[in-house]
Amino acid sequence: MEFSSEGGKEIAGYDLILIDSDTMGLADSFLKRKGKLPSEKIDILNECIKELKQILPLLEGSEKSYYKLLEQLAKEILTQIKSDQVK
Repeated sequence: MEFSSEGGKEIAGYDLILIDSDTMGLADSFLKRKGKLPSEKIDILNECIKELKQILPLLEGSEKSYYKLLEQLAKEILTQIKSDQVK
């Protein structure tokens, strides 16, 4: 994924770069920890998803496409974590 937003841009009070860096950092941690995240990082990922839901309707074009993919990635990570907890 290629980041597509201007530096420091805020939508509805949310900093797009912060949402991007938090979500991608958590995805990186998830991969490095072989599909696991500590509970505090899961909480942060849930917060990222909540923020993404707020900003997505306000975005357009490639910016919207990028953040939609970011949301899908975050949701997939949570789905995988929940699936592993059930096993």
